[in-house]
Amino acid sequence: MQKSFLKDYMMKNCFDSCFNVFVSDISCDLKKSNKQYSNLLEEEENILNKFPKLRKIIEDGDILSLNKDEVKNLIRLLNILQNQNHIVMKEIFIKGLTESLRL
Repeated sequence: MQKSFLKDYMMKNCFDSCFNVFVSDISCDLKKSNKQYSNLLEEEENILNKFPKLRKIIEDGDILSLNKDEVKNLIRLLNILQNQNHIVMKEIFIKGLTESLRL
């Protein structure tokens, strides 16, 4: 029983780690090859630079009070992050589909 648990645990962690590297590679490739994705990254960075409180909330998980303009830009930022994620997931899907067609 112990060996099975350890084996399953190690397999899952290996998969998670490998998948995270894969997603990171996809993101780096998209930054170079997809203008929409790179524009979203730039827009994200501009918002985070203009509103340091938002950076603390997003990156550090801090709980802070926001004014109306900060809330508006937080919503904008969340939409940007969602659009980035959509592009990455679409690329992962296309790569998986392409790979399955090769089999």
